[in-house]
Amino acid sequence: MRKPLPLLVCFALPALVLTGGLILAGLFGFRQIPELFEETARGMIPQGFEAKLEKRGKYTVWLPVEGDGLSESSQGRLPPGGRVYVFDAASARELELMTWIKGEKFIGDERSVSLGSFESRQDGQIVEVKGTGLSEPVMVSISIDNTGQKLATVFTLIAIVGITLMAAITLFIFLLHRRQKSVDASFETS
Repeated sequence: MRKPLPLLVCFALPALVLTGGLILAGLFGFRQIPELFEETARGMIPQGFEAKLEKRGKYTVWLPVEGDGLSESSQGRLPPGGRVYVFDAASARELELMTWIKGEKFIGDERSVSLGSFESRQDGQIVEVKGTGLSEPVMVSISIDNTGQKLATVFTLIAIVGITLMAAITLFIFLLHRRQKSVDASFETS
């Protein structure tokens, strides 16, 4: 005759599996998420700055927002008449800055608002970011818009948590069923 599993084991093992899965998801997120928000370059306009774009793709120009609420840049826009331009350094050709979608990102306590996106068509392209119509210098940054990688990271995190949750529930049901069978067998023999 088998001794029934203690009820504590029926709860502790699934909780341990769930905790392990959540730790695994946290470690995965801790490694992957900072890469998604890494900046390619940061500089001041209207003086302008150069940035080397390591890989081709869609890039976004960001305006970090200050917290005082008084300046135009703190409200997420350039001062009236202010404009940002992106040029290919090799050909001096202006790259079209698409401004019809405004996005926001939060990294720590810094909030940034998008000023527009442009497309880089070659690896290692060097671009110049310049501005006009600004009475005071404004900090802007460029980062790659890697939506595919963001979605892959989110889906992987959801998959890790979902698989872990299902494994914990299945283990819990299996252990309860096994305990019930042991308890029933002990009543039949006594």
